[in-house]
Amino acid sequence: MSRLQGLRSYQTVLKNYLYNLSYQILALLLPIITVPYITRVFSQDLVGLNTVTQANCSYFVLIGMLGISYLGPREIAKCLGNKEKVRETFSSIYKIQWIAHAIALLTYILFCMVNGGSMVAYVYILYILFSMTDISWFFIGIEQFKSISVRNMLAKLISFALLIALIKREEDIYLYICTLYVPQILMNLYMWLLKHRNYGANIRTGGIDKRYVKEAISLFIPLVSSSIYTILDKSILGIFTTYGAVAIYSQGTTLLRVAMTIVPSFCSVMVPRISICFANHDEESTLKYMKFS
Repeated sequence: MSRLQGLRSYQTVLKNYLYNLSYQILALLLPIITVPYITRVFSQDLVGLNTVTQANCSYFVLIGMLGISYLGPREIAKCLGNKEKVRETFSSIYKIQWIAHAIALLTYILFCMVNGGSMVAYVYILYILFSMTDISWFFIGIEQFKSISVRNMLAKLISFALLIALIKREEDIYLYICTLYVPQILMNLYMWLLKHRNYGANIRTGGIDKRYVKEAISLFIPLVSSSIYTILDKSILGIFTTYGAVAIYSQGTTLLRVAMTIVPSFCSVMVPRISICFANHDEESTLKYMKFS
């Protein structure tokens, strides 16, 4: 790698990082703005019920994604330069995602029926559908962070505008959940069209590479260990305290989560770049990017 190429590569990494970080910060700042509005419209108990229900649904979303958020970008990045291989890899990995989400969705519906879940819990099916249609990992793999960030920021801003315009009373709780996930689902569909335009057919017939299944399950373990503590606390509070206490706690932790976005955002950017170098057996570039990190 020449010095000029190296500088351009580092500039690309920094640009991708800034795109990713910008979205992560926006995603955390918007709740800081909307929380006071929501707490005026909904009672603390209703806010707490919504928080606990979202946390409980998150377990099923985790199961649906398995370790694909780690596996997908790495495997797609290894195929760059070969569109046919990219299409085959995407198709095989997404089939795993779809089947896992279908199982998670059916299990979640059964969970709601057994536990006598409220209508709020059933509306949160939209959360699982959003995750089922999410192919951000593909665009991370091809290092199109601008597309991902712009899409996500646009979805968040649309959700924010709909929330302010439509949510006026407690009976609007179901509409509130729709404002959170329907814009994101529509943006996911747009990303599917974008992917189809640039890489052709989305899903191909044929089997699933068992190697990807094993790796997705193995990567699911660290994903759970790094994510569960941000969800489990709300579920436990929902069991042992009131929904009002959960509402106060979740609002208080929003600010603390801002600092947590800095390092994970950079890791997301570096994974596909180092994967490409590793797949090409370019040890020199791999070491340079690790030192740069």
